[in-house]
Amino acid sequence: MNHFFLTRRALLTAACCSFGYLATAQSSAVLAQKSTQAVCVPAELTGLSACVDMQQTQYLKAPSGNETAVWKGTVPTGQRPAKTIIKDATWQERSLSFTTHAVITADGKASLTLQYKANPKFK
Repeated sequence: MNHFFLTRRALLTAACCSFGYLATAQSSAVLAQKSTQAVCVPAELTGLSACVDMQQTQYLKAPSGNETAVWKGTVPTGQRPAKTIIKDATWQERSLSFTTHAVITADGKASLTLQYKANPKFK
């Protein structure tokens, strides 16, 4: 009988880890995923003249409904800015409104963070 419970516990632990669930001190679960999803992020979000290929490196979703997605990429040599660009914007997706923060450096490093607050009145 103990073997059954130990096996079940090990399978549950493996499943949680593979889906990226992290337990917090209050026993709430936060979905934390690493992703290989890649897209050409539109210029409206980066401040550049064309889209930039970026890969989603992290996605978090809290029990409150808040979401955060982090994207990273490299800007092609011909599109790199002379100095760092910092662009804040708003992005609509899945009927949700995300605030965005992009940083594009002169050496071509690009990062973009999208955040959705389920209830923006409370921080």
